[in-house]
Order: sequence, then C-alpha cells, then structure tokens
Amino acid sequence: MVDTRQLRGRRVVVWGLGRFGGGVGAAHWLCRQGAAVTIVDRAPATELDESVEFLRGLPIRFELGGEDRVHFESADLVVINPAIPKRRSETYAWLAAQGIPWTTEINLFLERCPCPIAAVTGSFGKSTAATLLATALRAARDGPVHLGGNLGGSLLPDLERMTPADVVVLELSDAQLCDVPRIARRPDFAIITNVVPHHLDRHGSFETYARVKCNVFRGPRPARAVVVGPVTVPADRIILSELSSCGCERLDAAPPQPPLALSLIGEHNETLAAQVWSLLRHLRYDGDAARSALEAFSGLPHRLERLSSVGGVSFINDSKSTSPACTLAAIEATPGPLIAIVGGSSAGEPLDDAAGTLARRCRAVVAVGASRRAWLEAARTAGVAAVFAAADVPEAVRLAIGAARPGDTVLFSPGGPSFDQFPNFERRGAAFREAVAAIVGDRLISRR
Repeated sequence: MVDTRQLRGRRVVVWGLGRFGGGVGAAHWLCRQGAAVTIVDRAPATELDESVEFLRGLPIRFELGGEDRVHFESADLVVINPAIPKRRSETYAWLAAQGIPWTTEINLFLERCPCPIAAVTGSFGKSTAATLLATALRAARDGPVHLGGNLGGSLLPDLERMTPADVVVLELSDAQLCDVPRIARRPDFAIITNVVPHHLDRHGSFETYARVKCNVFRGPRPARAVVVGPVTVPADRIILSELSSCGCERLDAAPPQPPLALSLIGEHNETLAAQVWSLLRHLRYDGDAARSALEAFSGLPHRLERLSSVGGVSFINDSKSTSPACTLAAIEATPGPLIAIVGGSSAGEPLDDAAGTLARRCRAVVAVGASRRAWLEAARTAGVAAVFAAADVPEAVRLAIGAARPGDTVLFSPGGPSFDQFPNFERRGAAFREAVAAIVGDRLISRR
C-alpha cells in the first residue's frame, strides 16, 4: 500500500471532481504537495465549469465525460470522491481487484490534522449543528476554529496554517464515514444529531447505515465522548453496542437552564442546539459567550431561510430539505397557514407521515419535479384540500402565490434530492428566490 504521507512525484488520480468543493480542495492541495494530478469524472466539463475554473492554471490533467480505466492503470494513488457509489460501481470493483491503492479526501485530512477534532454526523441537521458548534467555540475560546467537511470545501489546504492549539469542526456524511475505518485516526469528540432510515439505496440496510454512523467514534483511536440525539430503537441498540466495545463516553443531549432564546425556529433546531450545548458543557465552554453566540445564530441559507413578506404573504426557502422527514420538520416549525411546494428526485422514502402533516397544516400543496406524481397522490389520499402539479420551480411559485392569501406562508421544502432538475440544493434554492422575485419584485430579500 502506498504511503499517503509521501506524495511528491506520485501519480494521483482524483476520481470525482464534483461540485461541492471537496474534490477541488483535494486536487489543489495535492498539486501543492508535488503530486502529478489527473482528475477523472463522468460528468462533462460543461457541468463542472465552476470547479474546473477554480483549478485553472494548475498543472492538472482533466479527463472529463467518462471513466476510462486507462487513466487509473498507472496511478500510484486514487482519491475517491464520497459521491462515487462504490457498491454499484464496476470501475471501483475493477480498481479494487487490481489492487490499486486508494483513499479519500477526508481520510487524507484526518491523518494529518494536528489539532483536536469535533465531528458532527446524523441523518439530518448536520450542517446547522456543525455551524452552531463552530460559532459557539469561536466566541468562547481563544485561537482559530476551522469548519469544514461535508459543508463544502476541503480543509486540506488549511493544514499548513493549523497548530495543535486550534480546533477543527467537521461535518461528516455517511458517505465520508464509510471509509474512515481504513485509517486509525478518529475525531476526538462527536455529535450524532439523529439516526433514521436514510440513504438505504447506498447501504442496503438500515443496520449497515447505522453502523456507518458509528464510525464517527469507534476505531483503534476512538473518540473520547459522543453526544447522541434522537435515534430509533434499533439504531440506539447498535450505538450502545459499539460504544461498549470501544470505551467512548456517551453524552445525552440536555438543554441549558435557563433555556436558550434561539433566533432559529423549530423544535428540531432546539434539539440540535441542546446537543451542541451538551458537548460545549463537556468541553467547559458553556459560558455566556457561547450562549450568546448560539442565541444570535440565525441559520444557514436554504434551511428555513425567511425571505421578506410581500402583500401579507411570507416566503421561506427550505431547499436543503432532501427527505420527507425534513419537510415534516419544516412544516411543524412554520407557524400559521401554509402553501407548501414539495417534490424533487425520489429517494424511495415513504411520504405518508409528511403527507398527513401537509393535510393538517396546509391550505394548498404544489408538487413539482420527478416525484410530483407521488406527492400528488399522497397529498390527495391524506386529504389536502387543494393540490396542484407544476413542471418546474417558476410554475410552482406562480401556482403557490395564486393560492395564497394575506397571512399565509409559501414554504418551499421539497422533501427530496435536487438532482432531477438542479446540480445541487443551492441552485434549487436560488431558483426559488429568483422565481419569487420575478413575480413580487425586488422587494424580496433574505432576512438573514
């Protein structure tokens, strides 16, 4: 196996450039280490223009629009993007059979990180919890706090300025955690926000998925403590079993007293803040500065992002909702009568619970995207009074505004991935903003 700490002069293939920053950061950092870098991605250059532009001028060979195995045959090391579906990939099966060494961007970082790491994983709420934690730590302690991982953007290029006195907060997805057992290093502390059935197409079973989440703390050098949020009973059994075998301390989430006066809306965000507070308390950073920072945090873009009200109608952009469970939480968090816009790619998750909440809370539902028929059927079956189908986001916005009355909120919470019509949830959220602005004018702005 190749020594991944010695990269100068090595032929390294970055497999999967992607659009979220990890592949870009890894490629940029590898060039600075003196590696001869080739990027291979099935997507054509036209779909990766922003990522390619960022790397322009670096000595990188781009092989885009395919996965010809000839590009891997002479590689000393392959850095695999977490989005590559290894269980279903013939190219990966061939690569493994050939014995070609491989690793991941997050493993390269974990092996080299000189400072303590606090990681956040879970089915939902990871980005918000990780950002809350980093925000509170920056307010409560001296010294740099670095935030990265699944949030977008690799921390590899930041390694050269990190010191042992710094702190790193990582958001880690299940895809990133899958391959962490290939190395010894684990985060020092962790939060598991929740564990419910999700990404089962990737893992094959809920048990496998739950065990992958446990990679955030278990290993030869296990985490010292982990905060565990709401999990299903089967997941809790798995977590307890893994904790007992590795010696990591379990911390249950408990809100501070008096309660936090959060700017964030929704019971789910209160739960996330309680988890973050529990880790801060364990680390002895639970003072007034941390409390004030948590209370002032207004949220991330595309996550219950409040836009200006126009004509008595409010607009909320929750494009990050990639599962029916996220849509259910968004509906419960939003007061008053609702017009909901749902639909995107289908991940095969049941819609019954979310549809029941739609029927209870919404005067109308607009379904859009590849899963619109499934949402329409579920909404009608649940008894939603008015149901509309739209071909795209602009049409969905027009229908929603047409159905809205003063005092209503138009909630854009798709409940599915964006890949049917958009490269990512950010582009989808931007399309919602633009569609609303095109109808109500330039008075529409984010209130964050």
